[in-house]
Amino acid sequence: MRRMIAAVAVCAAGLLLAGCRDSAAPSAQPSDVGATSATPSAGPAQTRHATAELTRAVRKLEATSFAFDGGTGIARVSGSYQPKRKLGRLDGSFGIGAMDAVLVGTDLYVKGVDKDPDVWLRIRTTRLAPGNVLAQAIDPTLSTRYLDTIESAAETSPGHYQGRIDLAELRARAAGDRTAQQLTTLLGPSPRRVTFEASVDRSGRLTELAISVLRSDSSAQSTVTTRYRDFGTPVRVAAPPAAQVREAPQQLYTVLAPNPTPSASATGGSASPAADD
Repeated sequence: MRRMIAAVAVCAAGLLLAGCRDSAAPSAQPSDVGATSATPSAGPAQTRHATAELTRAVRKLEATSFAFDGGTGIARVSGSYQPKRKLGRLDGSFGIGAMDAVLVGTDLYVKGVDKDPDVWLRIRTTRLAPGNVLAQAIDPTLSTRYLDTIESAAETSPGHYQGRIDLAELRARAAGDRTAQQLTTLLGPSPRRVTFEASVDRSGRLTELAISVLRSDSSAQSTVTTRYRDFGTPVRVAAPPAAQVREAPQQLYTVLAPNPTPSASATGGSASPAADD
């Protein structure tokens, strides 16, 4: 059991789409949208226009299924997702391995982490803590909710936007809103500035979003970019056969929490090979 939990912890860390390690450069993947340490000067009218356009772009994104990919450096996740039905197929790659997963409603089924290659581990997402390691892998539209708290923004060229997130408003919302609590937790400790760059296609749909975080204790910023494409892509997934499913152990929910203890983390003692319990 310890080996299985360690494997999932490592895989889950790779699926994380926010709160990544600091980097002075944007995502290693080629992109038209990258990190921004400063935003263009934007007056109230520009901010209102940009906010309205981005709000419409997010609504259009959420109204259809799509393919996506995102992450930073070697930690990448891709797949397809249907927001209305909460159906998804996820493939994670992060240098040291890969993990396949399907999402059916509030159940995430993960394959490739048990000693039996045919076993799917079921993670009940309703039991995961806000801001957990899998938060943005389970919902690839989650980072778009940062755009609900825009402080300033401007359209820098047709279909391209830059702006800054209002951290004070986001924290205030987190007091009574689970989504805002997720977003606040995913920013990591002591965020000083959160900026974004976004692209919208000719149909008005969000196609790319980069969130950059500069912490108070660091001069470098981390940037996570998510891309959306192939709108209308069918997402045909179903729960695996019951005989191939095992319930995730309680220890795993602790490992997937926003701040797991060192002994439970992927880099801690439990990550080393050990005999199953």
